[in-house]
Amino acid sequence: MKDRGFTLIEIIIALSLTAVIAVILYSAMGLGYRSVDRGQEREDTSQRIRIAVARITDIIHGAYPFFGTIDNKRVLYFLGDKDRLGIVTSDVDPDSTSPIEEPGLKWVSLFVDDGLKLREKIFYDKDVFEDKGGRLYVLDPDVDSISFEYFDMDNKDKTGSWVSEWDPKKDRLPKAIKVSIVLKGKRGDIKVPPFIVSIMAYKR
Repeated sequence: MKDRGFTLIEIIIALSLTAVIAVILYSAMGLGYRSVDRGQEREDTSQRIRIAVARITDIIHGAYPFFGTIDNKRVLYFLGDKDRLGIVTSDVDPDSTSPIEEPGLKWVSLFVDDGLKLREKIFYDKDVFEDKGGRLYVLDPDVDSISFEYFDMDNKDKTGSWVSEWDPKKDRLPKAIKVSIVLKGKRGDIKVPPFIVSIMAYKR
């Protein structure tokens, strides 16, 4: 009996099966690469969030109720707007070599303008509330918005409530500050769960 070769149908079937297997393998490899990329992206985002939250927490924890005089009026150096926080704090950034980061008090304002920015000034300057001067740097360029709420404690009946803005006429700091952040992600906005930071120097 003579040996016979492959028929055309057998060759076509073999090539088709090879093509299907190649497509499956290519898809699996692509899915694996995308999974790695998404995992790395999530890790990078989580790390950035941890850094920003830790920095903001340290700043608020170190808040100090400093009173100064502006236009012959006694003023508490604290700015509590819905989208901007200004505070005298003893917090020091351990990674900075700037003289302003030496132990002591300083004025820090947090706000979003093409990313989360932080402005530092000498805490007793009369122009401390103005959005100019000092040392400005970007804490996170991908933060799209930030908002603050302030816990106003009534010392008489020991009740309290959250307010979106802090009355500058008050002679005390809020008991705590709630911070909400939204980051710009490659696949849409990322809403960071709100976190609450108590003020250690809260005046009862």
